[in-house]
Amino acid sequence: MSSALVITVDGTVAELEWPAAGPDGEHPSILHFMYRMMGCDTVDVVRLAPGLDMWLDDYGMGLQPVNPLATMLARAFGYMSQPYYGTVLLSGVDGFESVGLSPRKVMAARRFLNSISGVLL
Repeated sequence: MSSALVITVDGTVAELEWPAAGPDGEHPSILHFMYRMMGCDTVDVVRLAPGLDMWLDDYGMGLQPVNPLATMLARAFGYMSQPYYGTVLLSGVDGFESVGLSPRKVMAARRFLNSISGVLL
């Protein structure tokens, strides 16, 4: 099983099951999964590190409140130029394809989020 982590503007971190491939091997729309989980209609991505993407509402700056934990996370990876807005989703990446995070990567991400926030997440 692979997962995504969702970080809300109040600092809540939730683990969600990544959409599994159907019997024909096809995946349901990952974009629709992201839209539903983040409450938006368009997304943009910040490649935090090889194998780790942070997805956000493409229009969040004008419509959503600042997400302090997502902003701290991005800054920890060197993205210092702006705050990030709205609910964000963390996923893995394999080449150009978004993939879920393994249980080990979820645990590492939670540990890192704890270290930068000072809160047990």
